Amino acid sequence: MTELTYRSAVSPDDLRVGECTIRQAAGLGSDGRTWWNLWCCVQRADVPTEPLLFRVFVIPRGEHGPGPSPNQLAWGLTDLGNGRWQVHPSIDHGALWHQTPVLVGVPSGEPWQ
Repeated sequence: MTELTYRSAVSPDDLRVGECTIRQAAGLGSDGRTWWNLWCCVQRADVPTEPLLFRVFVIPRGEHGPGPSPNQLAWGLTDLGNGRWQVHPSIDHGALWHQTPVLVGVPSGEPWQ
């Protein structure tokens, strides 16, 4: 498990290694729901000197399951309390990065909560 520091209302391009943010996905899913992107900036596992910026769909207070369109998955996001949120299951980018992150420093009142 790894901790990622949450930054509110920032562009994914402004994230530094070890940080994350959640932004509303552009458009709606095929089912008309609003979706959320978790953006993470981490050290690559295969080239530790290079950062990796990526996004995954998340379902706040929900379970891992189908994403906004066919062939896309979404990760669950569970409130652990005290500004900590657990992603589940682990995020697997193969040789690039494979962890089960906990978001820390999440303020209450974020629009995705």
